[in-house]
This record gives sequence, structure tokens and C-alpha cells, in this order.
Amino acid sequence: GWLAALVMYLLVAWEQVPTYVVHKFLCVTKAGLHVYVTPEQWDKENPGAIENLSWIKKGAKREVLSDGIERFHVSDRLVWDVARKENLILPLRIYEYSLVDSKNEAVLVKSVAIGSGYPSIGVGGRNSWKIWVGTEQCGPRLGEEKQGYKEYWRSRHDSTSE
Repeated sequence: GWLAALVMYLLVAWEQVPTYVVHKFLCVTKAGLHVYVTPEQWDKENPGAIENLSWIKKGAKREVLSDGIERFHVSDRLVWDVARKENLILPLRIYEYSLVDSKNEAVLVKSVAIGSGYPSIGVGGRNSWKIWVGTEQCGPRLGEEKQGYKEYWRSRHDSTSE
């Protein structure tokens, strides 16, 4: 009775519980916005660099680095690295977005988000074929890692143009 029910459940949904547990663990231990150098610190360490930054609004140069990281040139000095790591066994993904100083390759800010579940198979949305596996993505919103630097740049740029 119970053993047969357990075997039938595990045939279809073996990954449900491990995916949920690992997703929650990664959300608690890895996800979040990690600031290594504040805009104010970066401005002090690189005098005049913040005033000379020019943000690229559209058509940023894109390149793929040797380790699969996508790099977007968002300004003349700062680049945005995007990495997506997939778990080979469970339907889990780790998204890392880093704002990097291209002059010395220092990571200024890193945003880590954790996603779980299966992608769309052409019909329906995310998890359309295994709706019981996966939860909502945890971590900062996309682009949040760049926001502090842009706001600081605007405040400095506005104060120097007055």
C-alpha cells in the first residue's frame, strides 16, 4: 500500500522536495545584493572618474567571456557581467549580475538571484509541464546592482553641471 504509493509518487515527482529544500537554502545563503565597493568609495579611489563616466543607453557592446559570462559595456569604464549557472540534477539556476570596473576587473557590486522549476516547453508558461516543481525566484530585481552607481553618478553629474 504505502510503499507502492511512495514509488508511484517518486516516479513522477522525485525532484520536488529536494528542489524546494535546496532552493530555500540557496535563497538564505547566497541570494542578495552584495556591495563590495560603494559608489562613494569608488569615487574616492578613482578621482574624477565618476564625472567622466558616460552611460551607454542602447546598443551596449556585448561579448562572451571564456567562462560563458556575458559582458555588456554599460559605460566607458564599467561593465555588467551576467552569469547563469544551472544545476545538473535539480531544476535550479543561479543568476549572477556583477558591475565590474573594467580598468582593474574589480567587482563593485554583485546581485545573486536563485530560480527553480522547469522552463516553458513551447506551450504554457514556466513549469507548464511540471507545475508542482519550483518556486518564485528569490533575490534582487534585475539591474538593481547598477542602480546605486547610476544614482550617485546622476547626483554628481547634476551638481557639477549647475
